[in-house]
Amino acid sequence: LNVDSECILVESSRCVAAIFLSIKENREMAALSGETLSSLMVLANSAILQVAEQATCALANLLLDSEVSEKVIPEEVILAATRVLQEGTVSGKTLAAAAIARLFHSRRTDTALTECVNRAGTFLALVSVLESADAGSAATSEAINALTFLSRSGGSSGPINPAWAVLAEFPNSMTPIV
Repeated sequence: LNVDSECILVESSRCVAAIFLSIKENREMAALSGETLSSLMVLANSAILQVAEQATCALANLLLDSEVSEKVIPEEVILAATRVLQEGTVSGKTLAAAAIARLFHSRRTDTALTECVNRAGTFLALVSVLESADAGSAATSEAINALTFLSRSGGSSGPINPAWAVLAEFPNSMTPIV
């Protein structure tokens, strides 16, 4: 995955994403995932949006394995996925929402993660996916899953608001959720 050509990076990330779809059934693949995790995180933060989308897709597939999910630095996944949610294609947004949902599926939301989600604008980015996606689509389903996990974070003790509190600041953003 250490290549300079944009096209090669996009396609190699796409291949890795397809390979990691079998991670839950193939323990050998899970063992290899640790070696590619840091490279995928670098690619997920690429300035080239297509590369970032494909790397986020691969990360979403990697996060199907709860052991891998525990190894990632959640803030890095949140920031990379939020960028794709805000700027990406419908397909990229769907997989970015899946990455966030899978990250929080096996992880308790703490103050640091809530602060990262708030700072990145993840909650509103997920709501905007609902706004732009067709009802019943994969994008809608993944965004709802991610919003559900983020909403379970409950209240916060201290100066950090829960992720869903942003809806009070932007009441019009509630429409797609309702």
